[in-house]
Amino acid sequence: MQTITTKTDVYEFIELSDKAKEVALEAVRTDEWYPGEWWSEGVIEDFVAELTLKGWLLDDTDVHFDVSYCQGSGASFDADLDVYEYLKANKMLTKFPIVAKWAKEGQVTGKTHTNSFANHYCHFNTRYFELETDVYYEDLSAVQENKLNAEVEKLQAYIEDEREQLSRDLEKKAYKAYEWYFEDEVIQEHLEANEVQFTIDGKTY
Repeated sequence: MQTITTKTDVYEFIELSDKAKEVALEAVRTDEWYPGEWWSEGVIEDFVAELTLKGWLLDDTDVHFDVSYCQGSGASFDADLDVYEYLKANKMLTKFPIVAKWAKEGQVTGKTHTNSFANHYCHFNTRYFELETDVYYEDLSAVQENKLNAEVEKLQAYIEDEREQLSRDLEKKAYKAYEWYFEDEVIQEHLEANEVQFTIDGKTY
């Protein structure tokens, strides 16, 4: 039996030729485990913080998006809404005074709901927003009831439009954050930070 020992020269990324660097970069781009799940943490945290200031009640697990560039890709979120805090944060208390009155007492609440599309996708059109009233209508006059219903209908439509826009904005931010990790400079920093070594043709050693 013979034991043959071979010698392999290994290089840091910066030492590779331009062609070998492209091989190394492309290997990372096509790695199914890159960039990992943590890349979205900042996007989610910022989104939750932004909505919380406006009366939405949600946490990190309520934010959903798919950046696979496939059918159904997009973003959405699940949340309850403190309607009074929402109106106050958006300076809309005087615009919807009747809703504000009942919302302050916890008798007008809001919530996002999923529809059948949510079984497979997570884009903005997989959810919808709805206001719910727990007001004793028998205590209201016909005029008061009509005014309350009119305000609820108008506010619900307004918030639903905003929910859709928030989801679209979240989608754009998610794609931007995801694509950033595939820029040459970022991948190079990733390789250098992890002290990855290569053969002369740019393959990982």
